[in-house]
Amino acid sequence: MSDTIQFEANTSQITAALNKLAFTADNLKPSMQQIARFMKTRVGLSFKSGQDPYGSAWSPIIREGQKLVDTGRLRSSITTRATRDEAVIGTNTDYAAAHQYGKTGPVTVAQHQRTITHAFGKKLSGPVTFQVKSHTKQMNLTARPFMPTQAGGMPKSWGEGILNILTKNMQKAGLS
Repeated sequence: MSDTIQFEANTSQITAALNKLAFTADNLKPSMQQIARFMKTRVGLSFKSGQDPYGSAWSPIIREGQKLVDTGRLRSSITTRATRDEAVIGTNTDYAAAHQYGKTGPVTVAQHQRTITHAFGKKLSGPVTFQVKSHTKQMNLTARPFMPTQAGGMPKSWGEGILNILTKNMQKAGLS
């Protein structure tokens, strides 16, 4: 399994619109920034709806709550970057790839502190914090893709949205 999530969109309509816009625009970075924000919004919709970018529901979870949202760290870690030539979304969380692709096998858990408020189904009189030693545990995490995959290609709704952004920018530049 890769530690990075990489997806490259290269549909002919989008490429043609970018090429047309590039011939007359001094700077494509504003368009790329709009595309990056659009893609970040679409990833956010995956978290909200519990579906991958292609519309398939994520598999059920055992714990209570929303899928892929325990602390919200992964969802809020999605960032954007844009240059004249590309629009990029990503995350710097070390566990993003495990959720995107799934993971089965041993995992080392680093030593850490844990605070609990319940034990054996009963509420404690106050929070209790203790040190958890480093250990290995078996992981069987089902893939719940929140970004497009190279294998899946460009989701239709994403391509339509990106093409819409480029079309509006061409119209603003008098290229329609």
